[in-house]
Parts: sequence; C-alpha cells; structure tokens
Amino acid sequence: MVDESIPTSDGDYQPAKYVITFSYIAQGKTYVGKYKAGSPAEDGHTFEIQYDPSRPERNTGSDEQRLWVRVSVWVAAGALVFLIVWLSNR
Repeated sequence: MVDESIPTSDGDYQPAKYVITFSYIAQGKTYVGKYKAGSPAEDGHTFEIQYDPSRPERNTGSDEQRLWVRVSVWVAAGALVFLIVWLSNR
C-alpha cells in the first residue's frame, strides 16, 4: 500500500489531490515526470531536480522513482529475512 497523503504545515495529513506533470531537458532530450501534490502548481512553476547522467530518465522529482526505491528496499529486506530464517534452520 502506498501512502498518498501529503503533510500540511500544521502536521496533519491530507490526501494528494493533484498530479503535477513536469518536463526537463537532459543531454538534448526532453523527459517528462509527475508527482502527487496536495495543492495545484501554476503553469511555468519551476523547481530543481537532479538526474542520473547515465540514465537521465531517473530524477529526484518523480513519484514513480520513489515508489521503485521503496519496493526495492522491501524486496531486499524480505529476501534478507528469508535468508536468515533459511540459514538458521539448516
């Protein structure tokens, strides 16, 4: 289950209501990303992102990348637990 809530300034959480789409140019090619937000962003709004020069489609602004990292961590943790249990039963 993915938590799609957004923290507010007073510490409460509200559901993400908007999908913000952005684009950036890296190595002469245009890439598109998106993220969920609790409030809209105006057209032309700018913000900084970082991207992997060897894989420019990977960036720090997209939710999809963050989900991929979370899933990878959970899979690795599950594999580690399985390995520890398996080795302790040998």
